[in-house]
Amino acid sequence: MRVLAWVVALPLGLILVGIPARQAGYLSSQKLLDVIVKRDLGRFVPLVLVVLLWALVSALLVTLFVAGGHRLRQRRRDRSSGDAPLVTPDGAAAPAPAPPPRQRRAGSRGGS
Repeated sequence: MRVLAWVVALPLGLILVGIPARQAGYLSSQKLLDVIVKRDLGRFVPLVLVVLLWALVSALLVTLFVAGGHRLRQRRRDRSSGDAPLVTPDGAAAPAPAPPPRQRRAGSRGGS
């Protein structure tokens, strides 16, 4: 599940970061050429910013995909078992079901 989430999130994250970065001028062909041609360390700043944002967006997407998958599986499991959902249709929290009453075991009290 997590591998699939990463396979989907990496290209999607690049699209979500790359298109705005290209439109803003951080990811132009001239900036990428400057990384190769220039000699100062400032040449890496635009590239580092884009890569850091790509990593952050991809990690957030993976977190959302995995958490959403767990929530979806739990919801399906609750529906198939007939349990009451923890959230009512109007979004309010439903009361948790009461635990079953405890049964006493024979001979559990200090008799000899």
